Amino acid sequence: MTNPDRLDSQGGVSCPVCRGSVPPGRELRVSGFWTCPRCGFSWARPEEESPARYKLHPKGETGPDYRRFLLENFDRGLALAPGAGRVLDWGCGAETLSLKLLRERGLAAEGWDPLCPGSVLPDSPEVRQSFDLVFCLEAAGYFADPPEEFSRLASWLKPGGLAVIHTPLAPAGPEELARWRHIRERPCLSFYSKKALAILAASACLRWEGMEETPQGARFFFRRPLPVLAAGGVTLDLEGQSDKPLVPGDSNPGRVRMAAGGVGRNMAENLCRLGLEVEFVSALGRDFFGTFILKSCQKAGLGTAGVRKFKNESSPIYLSLLDDHHDMALALSGMSLFDRFDASQALAGVDRAESAARKRSFCPGGGPPFSALLLDGNLLPPAALAVRRRFPGLTAWMDPVSGSKGRRAAAYREGELLRELDVIKPNGLEVFAMIGAAPGPSPGLSPELLKAGRILLNRGPRRIYISLGEEGVARLESSKTAEAPGAPLVFKSPGAPLGPRIISATGAGDALTAGLLFHSLIREGSFLAAGAGEDLITGSAAAAFALASPQAVSEKLNPGELITLILKWEESAENFRGIF
Repeated sequence: MTNPDRLDSQGGVSCPVCRGSVPPGRELRVSGFWTCPRCGFSWARPEEESPARYKLHPKGETGPDYRRFLLENFDRGLALAPGAGRVLDWGCGAETLSLKLLRERGLAAEGWDPLCPGSVLPDSPEVRQSFDLVFCLEAAGYFADPPEEFSRLASWLKPGGLAVIHTPLAPAGPEELARWRHIRERPCLSFYSKKALAILAASACLRWEGMEETPQGARFFFRRPLPVLAAGGVTLDLEGQSDKPLVPGDSNPGRVRMAAGGVGRNMAENLCRLGLEVEFVSALGRDFFGTFILKSCQKAGLGTAGVRKFKNESSPIYLSLLDDHHDMALALSGMSLFDRFDASQALAGVDRAESAARKRSFCPGGGPPFSALLLDGNLLPPAALAVRRRFPGLTAWMDPVSGSKGRRAAAYREGELLRELDVIKPNGLEVFAMIGAAPGPSPGLSPELLKAGRILLNRGPRRIYISLGEEGVARLESSKTAEAPGAPLVFKSPGAPLGPRIISATGAGDALTAGLLFHSLIREGSFLAAGAGEDLITGSAAAAFALASPQAVSEKLNPGELITLILKWEESAENFRGIF
């Protein structure tokens, strides 16, 4: 565990879970524990050794009460994960009662307990992502480093797998906590509030699925989402950055960068960095650039079974030129290969992607092995519509990519594709283009843009996120989903993103979309997402990582860092505003 006695720059204590700074004099010392007033997590002093305390827990009990406790938890977990075959008891102890009970149910059960010699599974690729169901019963209280242990637990679950965690639930308030029998009687290192558990789960890319109080504490359910199916553009990105103001018609000094990119690919990589699994459907040429791009996708964690490589075709290339303020001055897009990527070829890629996702996921019952569908405007409208109709039950997201491609998608068959999309994320210019109107008089948020957004909303999607550049991001919802239909909510990130200045705006929109989708799959409906506008905060926080990075996809982006930034921003409620 992070040393709780280590002072931060303000002389306060840093919480191991939410990383919040507890100012001097506000920390709560209860029965030898530190308690964070921000998230409610309580932890023992660092000199308390986990193995010494763990030996005091009655893991080896075989009496009827302990047996009943195990069976009740096993039955609840199996009821919520029907068809589970491979099961892990995380923190099984040195005895084998739990494994015996699980195996009596015909399950392939394994045990993991790093504090008990002889019960440790190898942390190998064969073990990771191999369990349908993981139980962690009365063991989370002995985690010396809860963020690390939760992340490891999540990594051993298959996509779609369920984690059942039983632990005492700490009461709120120092007086109640001081009187709480668990903190006085139990030899634990860590005690959790609902908020602390929700933070740990989201930081490990686990979705909160519910909580049940029990006589012994509380039982929590977390699920690892099924893969996202992303279908869209991939390119070789060539980006030029001018050191000085651009001079047209002259050679400008600067730097040139080459990397794999494309809206669809960038969104997919951002999702992977946030801990989600992604199967990617796209098209490449069978050339040097295509090989370079494919390897970069695989290195980033994308499933590439659905990528088609065309013979005698050049891979797509995107050339951008940024001015000395890091804003785009000009861009050229060579994406003609996608004019050949028709509906039949896209569906063939989907078949391969579906097969790959099903093999590595826990998805009983024959349903789609995906949690969401993410499209971009590089796909031909017939291809996008065919992919969308392949999985009509999935929530379908789309990034228009550009004004012309957004207009092409919106106009296809008089709006047939648009009516089958659930969420779209255009910028202001793309909103006007998608309704066939001229841009408004001002580049940012305006009554004209809001009116255009409402027109677009009435043509099909239930939700629109409009990226507004420096002005933030706005959300519009249809009357079917919004409490106040037509009334937008706008969020502008507080201050400079993660540093003193913006490094590059390239990829910020792709990160925004990925962050919004991450919220939908992980945070929406959880204990952490009780307030309005949580989706806007999450998306904007993801975009901040791209703005602070020289790459289109930030290497620093991960779910833990994202949640940390979100928690910081949520304290700045004044950055929300309703308009018009």
